[in-house]
Amino acid sequence: MQSSKLAIRSWQCHILRSFNQDQARLDFLDLLDNETVLIVNDWAMKFLPQRYRESQSDWFGKRGISWHISVVYRRSDSQLQWQGYVHIIQSCSQDSTSVISIMQDVLRSIKSEYPNVTKAYFRQDNAGCYHSSATILACPVVSSSTGVQIRRIDFSDPQGGKGAADRLAATCKAHVRIFINEGHDVTNATQLKDALVSHGVIDGVRVACLAAITTASPISEPAKIHNVSKLNNFEFTEGDIKAWRAYDIGRGKEIKADTSTTESENRWLESTFSPGKFKSFGHKEKKHVDHDESPKTRERSSDVQESQTNHGLYTCPESGCTRVFQRHSALTKHLSSEKCIRSLEKHTLMDLAKLGYQQVLEEGVGVVPTLRTTSVANKQSRERLTEGWALRPAKKAYRFSEKQKAYLTAKFNIGQSTGRKVDASLVARDMRRAHGSNGERLFKSTEFLTSQQISSYFSRLSATTRQQTLTHEADLTAIEDEINFSTARDQVMATVTLQHPIVFYQYNICAMAEEDTLKSLKVSLFQVICQSLNLDIPDQPIRRKAPYLKLLKEAISNCGCQSQG
Repeated sequence: MQSSKLAIRSWQCHILRSFNQDQARLDFLDLLDNETVLIVNDWAMKFLPQRYRESQSDWFGKRGISWHISVVYRRSDSQLQWQGYVHIIQSCSQDSTSVISIMQDVLRSIKSEYPNVTKAYFRQDNAGCYHSSATILACPVVSSSTGVQIRRIDFSDPQGGKGAADRLAATCKAHVRIFINEGHDVTNATQLKDALVSHGVIDGVRVACLAAITTASPISEPAKIHNVSKLNNFEFTEGDIKAWRAYDIGRGKEIKADTSTTESENRWLESTFSPGKFKSFGHKEKKHVDHDESPKTRERSSDVQESQTNHGLYTCPESGCTRVFQRHSALTKHLSSEKCIRSLEKHTLMDLAKLGYQQVLEEGVGVVPTLRTTSVANKQSRERLTEGWALRPAKKAYRFSEKQKAYLTAKFNIGQSTGRKVDASLVARDMRRAHGSNGERLFKSTEFLTSQQISSYFSRLSATTRQQTLTHEADLTAIEDEINFSTARDQVMATVTLQHPIVFYQYNICAMAEEDTLKSLKVSLFQVICQSLNLDIPDQPIRRKAPYLKLLKEAISNCGCQSQG
């Protein structure tokens, strides 16, 4: 019950944090004008090279191609527009230095084409290459080098929903699949760019292809921000950085960090984007429009009117949102630039029946059950919640007690002795029912461990046992190596040297040498015997027996029979 309650509470905190962090994106969209842009960054999942026709063996061992997506929003003439910048990199480590270089390249391209842009807001996920001290502290340097001031960087909550970059990546992948089905191969960054720019390019998407991103190594140790993983919102002013743990909550914390990073540490990317321009959201409006209303009011009123129809095909994927749309473009506009309309969840008939059955069990059968329509959210709103209850808690190291260590060590030793390793999930289940020698429960509910904790403890015990075994068996290994070396040496010497008796066909050479009867053999036979024994005979055949007899006597002198004699 405690574990389930903690999981439900964590899920509630996650929903609240995700909704609050997404509010930053909506607020900045309202602040956009001709001089301000909002940029959403994300690394797409690596693209696996694919051929039009490939065997099953070609499917294995593929090396993915890195590609980064930046979706830029701006407002021109009170109309929201967007444009996607895609960096395709053949070889790249997705780290902070690569992200900084890509941010520079995008801002430089925007500034060169739209000189009136002077301010930029960034929204990114919690990947380590974005949510790091190196990326945040490099933003003032990027601002000074590109001429576009980075005002804020905001991070979404982990697993806080899909963003604009993910939706654009799905569109790009579908475009690439069409290109492959036409008989083309996409096995490198250049071919991937050709696939994205095929058929007139995806509307609103610009692509640049790079062989690699090379960055100079930092001269000194980079500065760090204390507890940067807990801070999710950063605002940059002249020489100062202010951070928040949650968007628009509190006065913020001033960060004094050394931002003296030279521009040479992050080199410019030499990239050229394919031609393109900003694209407007939504579909064309109807002709009968009240001209007294503002464009933003007309856009939202038309979408709300559309969402109230009963024949919508596309529903908002956000949890709790009731918006329904007839056009995919309207859904895309809603996900990118509009707020979701949420309503309290209603009980189904099955839930009401269960609540009524519970009331009968608690109050008795003499009371007529009534179906209440009050929601669970209304009951929870009466509870007093402490300040900061939805913030992510700091992870504290859990230290096992001696009783827990003794129990787990005993389980581990049983597995080692029997050869059947125990499963961590079964051990976690057994801990709930374990009894001591006195017949009482061995652990309290607060001392129960999860299967992950038990598995990590078993791995540490296994590493310790392996290390002890290696040190204990060091001498035995050395002895075995010496024995193997001696055996191999004896085998080699036995193969190379002559073994007693030296026999050739039916002739016993050792016995004939002892009896001095080798002279009776012919010269041709002497030649064959010397060749079979690999003796150093002359290249030109000799018609005398004396040289061959001399070679045979030298070979027989190395035989074992002579050493024994």
